[in-house]
Amino acid sequence: MNPVVIREYTPADRAAVVAHLVEFQDHERKSEPLYAPGADIAEPYLDGLEGACLRGEGRILVADVHGMIVGYTAFQCQQPACLTIEREVVVWDLYVTPPWRGYGIGRTLLGRADAYARERGAERLILTTLARNAEGRAMYARCGFREFEVTLVRDVPDGSGGDR
Repeated sequence: MNPVVIREYTPADRAAVVAHLVEFQDHERKSEPLYAPGADIAEPYLDGLEGACLRGEGRILVADVHGMIVGYTAFQCQQPACLTIEREVVVWDLYVTPPWRGYGIGRTLLGRADAYARERGAERLILTTLARNAEGRAMYARCGFREFEVTLVRDVPDGSGGDR
């Protein structure tokens, strides 16, 4: 029997999800130092996700193994402004703790986002990941995601003739 249960987030899960948000943010910060420290953003970020859920605009699901939260996802249905489709589901977060990766938990969480999208009449799922996240990008490709847009960034020159 599979010990992983995917279920709705409850306030009792808050501390575990905050800890995962900190892990997630700090992991991404290693690749992109512009990201703020996880401890600085986790609580207010989760407040925003909870608010969207309370307004009926999204869901947070957790992966529970005998009372231990080993991953989570958060997603929301929205109307894209510049596309010919009426609805899409944005996956804001998908995180599985490293010891539990490779067991299909991320794929299962995405499957629940797919089901939510179908319930809402959405035509696609969309998510973003860091360009350097090779492990995540490979998993997303195995789940049928493809590149849609590419975001390019550069620092603004400081005016002294060199880069900052």
